[in-house]
Amino acid sequence: PRFVPWEVAATEIVDYPRFGYRGLMIDSARNFLTVAEVKSLVDDIAAMKGNKLHWHLTDDQSWRLEIKGPPEDPSRYASLYTTPGCNGANCLTGWYTQAEFQEVVAYAAERFVEIIPEIEGPAHASRAVAQVANLSCGNGGWFCTNPASPNNANAKAFMKEVYAQLAAISPSQYVHIGADEADGMAHAEYNQWIRDMEAMLADVGKNAVGWTPSASAYQNPDSVHHYWRDQTSDANTTMDCSWYQQGFPVLLSPPSVAYLDGQGPRNPAGNYAWDPSAVYDDHRLAVLQTSYCLNDADIIGIEGPMWSESLRGLADNQYLILTSMAALIEKAWTPQAKTQQAGVFLATLAKQSARWSFEATNYRPDSSVAWDTYGAGSVLSAGPDGVVSGELAALSSTTVAKEAYTATIDWGDGSASQAAVIAGSNAGTNRGPTLFTVSGSHTYSPGAVYAGTVAFVEGANTYSLAFQVTVAPGLNLVVSATPRCMGGKAYVNTSVRNDGDMSVDVATVTPYGSKTAAGVTPGRSASGSFNSRLVDMPPGVVEVEAVGADQTTFGATVPYPGLDCG
Repeated sequence: PRFVPWEVAATEIVDYPRFGYRGLMIDSARNFLTVAEVKSLVDDIAAMKGNKLHWHLTDDQSWRLEIKGPPEDPSRYASLYTTPGCNGANCLTGWYTQAEFQEVVAYAAERFVEIIPEIEGPAHASRAVAQVANLSCGNGGWFCTNPASPNNANAKAFMKEVYAQLAAISPSQYVHIGADEADGMAHAEYNQWIRDMEAMLADVGKNAVGWTPSASAYQNPDSVHHYWRDQTSDANTTMDCSWYQQGFPVLLSPPSVAYLDGQGPRNPAGNYAWDPSAVYDDHRLAVLQTSYCLNDADIIGIEGPMWSESLRGLADNQYLILTSMAALIEKAWTPQAKTQQAGVFLATLAKQSARWSFEATNYRPDSSVAWDTYGAGSVLSAGPDGVVSGELAALSSTTVAKEAYTATIDWGDGSASQAAVIAGSNAGTNRGPTLFTVSGSHTYSPGAVYAGTVAFVEGANTYSLAFQVTVAPGLNLVVSATPRCMGGKAYVNTSVRNDGDMSVDVATVTPYGSKTAAGVTPGRSASGSFNSRLVDMPPGVVEVEAVGADQTTFGATVPYPGLDCG
């Protein structure tokens, strides 16, 4: 909770996306992401109006998804996913059970995000052919695509089982089949593999998505061409655009504008300043810079791939994803005529720093953005004792260092202001700005609402952040216990006087009996006299419990001395 005005004036919004597919690809294959981290990235893109998460689950380094063996050999494929594998020094490994995959799918669906799983082939399959026997033709990290080899049938049977299990746990209409960088593979064998994968997926009610050049082999008109760059022939050969123009749905991920890792621009302006309706193959820039090979009507959307060779966990991924992904999703959402200049978008993006900071999301403070400085006070409460302790206010400051600020607390009750210590830190390596926070402790009078202020000062700039403290009405009870002698016996006389500002229910407990009194109004007392039936009464205690009209509670233990009435 923050002490800020949440009201918005009544207004009418007409809004709809240019493209239905607005996606992010995450790479758990090279470096693992936990279930919680994947869920966090789902939250991040959902907040931007993203609606697809392409989950790269297998590659040469690893196979991350559990594949169950047949009843007679349930652990047949266990080494496929349990054998550690990842990319780079201090890399991260792990795997997902099918139940965990379904957990993420359900979590994403609640946020209107569709999970599209990827199982790579025929290339980028080193982990699979190393851990499952008889899937390769001896050609390194490829599934066997030579129809003359029995291992081609083995590889297809394996993939058929994988797709059947995946279809049972994935509600998406799509499965990504990989299909890129099979450099040197016989063209006919490559084409047949792609068509076999299409047919297998159709058998389980799914459509294929495949990286370029998969579209050159497609036969199913619903298969999606995931365009990145041409890989079908020598880079010095003039390319014929005809194979791009097959009428298949096209998903755009050109590296020069859409990649989120080191192959891309690494800044939101670069990710925004392009036209999806005029995409050329940046791998062949000199050849195609004036010849656009893709039909605009075929484009279904944009996806930002995040390859994880250099990434270690959620914070690293967020650092490179967030600002650039915001640019890509906005490009995919907004009408073409309104996305020709990056300036308006960058001004809008500047306002997101506060939300990301307050959510503890690790965004990159790219210098192309004039990030806003924004703060908010806390909403706090205190019991009848009036003691409040905790964070009073926080400031999102992307471009100014913590050391440039001073802070002062005005508690709002007439007491003296005091200088405050500012907590938090500025960005480090792959770490975006954190909130600068001020905390404190103070004692207020009961039964009131106070508006205090934390002032952050930096040069000529002052950010006055109001916080609110609501203090519960006080229960001010005066309790006494007095021993007396009456008729040779010792008694304990009690009194509970209500000096507070509300009615209370009082329960008094002694070793010799108890008494309750309901609705003791301010200024009145609840009294009692308890006969010990003893001549010589030992010392003891009286316990009092009270409940105020607002359910505030009070408890006290009052001792009394012994008394000899002999």
